Amino acid sequence: MKLIDSFRGRQRPSVKGTVVATANSRTGWESFGIPVDSGDGFAYNLEGALQRASGLVTSERAILQLSTAMACVRLLASTIATLPISIYRRLPNGEREPATEHPLYALLHNQPNASMTAVDYWQMQIAWMLLRGTAYAEMDIIGTRLVALDPLQPQCLTWRKLDNGARRYTYRDPKTGRSRDIDESRIWKLPAFTLDGCEGLSPIKYGCSVFGNATAADDASGNLFANGLSSPGFVRTANDRWLTEKQRDSLRGHLREFAYKAQHAREVFILEGGMEYTPLAMNPDDAQMLETRSFNIEEICRWFGVPPTLVGHGEKTSNWGTGLEQQNLSFLTYSLRPWLTKIEQSIWKNLISAGDKAKYYAEFNVEGLLRADSKGRAEFYSSGLQNGWINRQTVAQRENLPVPPGGEIYTVQAAMIPLNSLEDRARATLPKPAPAASTDPATPTPEDVQATALNGAQVASLQSLIEAAAAGTIPIDTVRATIAAAFPLLTESDIDAIMSPLSGFTPASPASEPKVTP
Repeated sequence: MKLIDSFRGRQRPSVKGTVVATANSRTGWESFGIPVDSGDGFAYNLEGALQRASGLVTSERAILQLSTAMACVRLLASTIATLPISIYRRLPNGEREPATEHPLYALLHNQPNASMTAVDYWQMQIAWMLLRGTAYAEMDIIGTRLVALDPLQPQCLTWRKLDNGARRYTYRDPKTGRSRDIDESRIWKLPAFTLDGCEGLSPIKYGCSVFGNATAADDASGNLFANGLSSPGFVRTANDRWLTEKQRDSLRGHLREFAYKAQHAREVFILEGGMEYTPLAMNPDDAQMLETRSFNIEEICRWFGVPPTLVGHGEKTSNWGTGLEQQNLSFLTYSLRPWLTKIEQSIWKNLISAGDKAKYYAEFNVEGLLRADSKGRAEFYSSGLQNGWINRQTVAQRENLPVPPGGEIYTVQAAMIPLNSLEDRARATLPKPAPAASTDPATPTPEDVQATALNGAQVASLQSLIEAAAAGTIPIDTVRATIAAAFPLLTESDIDAIMSPLSGFTPASPASEPKVTP
């Protein structure tokens, strides 16, 4: 720490003893071993705090300077923040409907407070959960109605336990520096991964070694390029020649001028008298610098539960799935689902009143993440429309298209139906008997003749039906009903004329196989 203090130009305040976090005494994030960020990327740990294995201190802003950590936090926070969240009402028949008139809907879906949109609010809360382990918000209540959710910075919030077992929170405003007490009933707390059900585990503390090693590897790579890819070494003289002190100082100055500045890396070194320059440190290949930095990317992704392919690390085949749809499904199942479920249950527990818990609940809409390509969506919708579990109105709403007339009707595909059901369908569609004809027969018009005329294909179909009835394959009543359904313009007398070859006809039973005499 003294080295960092010398860079800052001031000494850190001395702290005697070891800080121990207890249920009755708590001084802030320092008691959890989390460094206090001063705002410029440097941090100071109190005595007894965990240090990372590389020997360097870390902070929230120092972790976000790692590209992989920033990508993971940004991916999770931005994805969850942009997912629509709604309040739903349970219906008596087991279905649900959006409760857009509920007061929580406007707070969670549109604007939680006067200065933030819902996306900004959720992005901040998720980032605090990912980095600090717990996110806090103050509930502004007027009467019995929740009117706003104001986020509280975790590093400015402390608590103490009262004699009755309740917690009393104290919040120090980061802008004004003033402190005020907040009752526990006004605090909405969202812990991340937790071991006690109350406080979330902070990656800044528990992942200090992983993030420290990644930072050390980045620093080593930066120093190597800053020195023009040159490495320290020593100069050997020829024939065991000894240099004077003045000659050594001159040679060191010459080497420092040309060897340790990247802007002079292309200069020519002058070594006289048979001198040889031998590098002392190992080269980047021997140090496996690229492999180390690649491994650090995977390590950080493990901490945040994000597949490396989603943060731009794609040198290996992903074990989260090959297609984009499969990767999105895996990301939703293993990365987002735990966070979404935790938030949904916390809303139900802390924000919905006791009288509304049986009827209302909150849920994120993840349909957009599962959106397939146009071909996959067409097959999905076609299956639903043909099997009656989705209607055209729902399809149009999901695709942001105008709802067609009659889109609320559910339809099914009736192309393949049992043969014996044709008779029931035909009887239901038979035309009503025509009124009694006049004694004066009217001459049929050409339009009537054209309407009842049959083409060659229809005549062939009728002939096939008559032959099937004669062979006993189809019952005669079914054939009659089929003709009536297929040709609704035919009258009963027309059908009698077509069926006349079967009048008094008994279908022959299939011929029995000849017996074979042994």
